[in-house]
Amino acid sequence: MVLEPFDPRDSIASGVWATLDASPLGPRLMRTLASESGWHAAVESAQLHQRPIRALVEGLTSMHRFGLGEADVARLVADPRLTDSITLEGLALHLPLVQPTTPRTGSMAMLRDSGSGIVESGTARAREVIAWSRLWTTLVATHLGARAPDTAATLWVSHLDDGELASVRAAVPDIPVRARIGTRLWHGDRGSLQARGTVLEIHRTSAPVGYRQRRPPKDGAVLVVSGGTWHGVALEAPSSVQSMRARAHAAGSGVLEASGRARSPFSLGSESLWFVEPPHVSVSMLRVPRGVVLPVIGDELNCEVRYTTTRADVTFWN
Repeated sequence: MVLEPFDPRDSIASGVWATLDASPLGPRLMRTLASESGWHAAVESAQLHQRPIRALVEGLTSMHRFGLGEADVARLVADPRLTDSITLEGLALHLPLVQPTTPRTGSMAMLRDSGSGIVESGTARAREVIAWSRLWTTLVATHLGARAPDTAATLWVSHLDDGELASVRAAVPDIPVRARIGTRLWHGDRGSLQARGTVLEIHRTSAPVGYRQRRPPKDGAVLVVSGGTWHGVALEAPSSVQSMRARAHAAGSGVLEASGRARSPFSLGSESLWFVEPPHVSVSMLRVPRGVVLPVIGDELNCEVRYTTTRADVTFWN
């Protein structure tokens, strides 16, 4: 399953999809459809290769990233070409990491059966999923009926916690609910992975060092450690600053960086180390203050980095 929606207007991705569709992998791929242009292109591909395309339809949520609105989904599911061209694998819903203040539960307004009621219970994210699920199953039953694939009613949801998944499954017990947990795998238990850099060189000097000839710490040392921008060291996404404390911390870090000081992700024991200067492509130069016991060449320093932007030279599994 490919999460990023297929859209023929992306000319580079379309070329890759055309190659994949013509390959032995083609029948196994599930693409996500989140636009009318993507839908029509998938139908054309099915006609070209004379086999149905496996696809998920993505519904628009309060995330407002990709997705089709309720009316658009209803129109596409009613497409008479659907049965022969698309094997529906279900509905995909990508939700925010935080609870939306204005959840999209407008799906219920599309249902003419007043007996379905309004979705009022559960968290905002859970209500969005339940509302979409009721509309989706109604559309599949109305337009496909017995011709619907066994997988057509399946919900593929992102960013629901365990309690929300339980409440959704209780609300729609006859519908398979599949949780997409990529974010949990990458960001969940950071203790399951540990990045490290190897100490490659140690300098005790008071002379300026580095590309920019910065002064090292007085009576301290400079470490040259493996791990630079190529590996993802010091590359970070903008943080979501919401509290006053977080804003003050971000402002303080900005002032320090403006003065030429930046904290590195490396640590020596319990001591967090500072960059001498911005990291190089493959190594970093670090300040070690006076009084800190120095490592020896070959020792490893822990490095706290974003695993989504990290490229390791070697990976060990214990």
